[in-house]
Amino acid sequence: MASGKRNEKLGRQIQKDLSQLFLKNQHDWFESEFVTISAISVTPDLSIAKVYVSLYNTKNKTAILNALEEKNHIIRRELARLIKNSVKKIPELRFIEDTSLDMLNKLDELLAKVKKEDE
Repeated sequence: MASGKRNEKLGRQIQKDLSQLFLKNQHDWFESEFVTISAISVTPDLSIAKVYVSLYNTKNKTAILNALEEKNHIIRRELARLIKNSVKKIPELRFIEDTSLDMLNKLDELLAKVKKEDE
């Protein structure tokens, strides 16, 4: 049970610190696109952190995800500077697009279409 709380705590810390780093380096890393971190999932051994990013109103999502992977070592190094006193080993970062908002939008469109057909 304690390790689950530790995972959650580390996840929240990573999310907070990465969000600040993304905001600070937005123009350099993402060509001014707006990238937000929607969730963090840390493995039980704390070696990998899956970083779910939301790419709202982004022209080229693939380019942003590629930029994140290209800058992964820089991002991880910057994160390490911020959390080095909290953990023994800095987790490997894996960036994954969060598509939940897209799914919600599609669901809303379908519901609106069904409602319109019923009327």
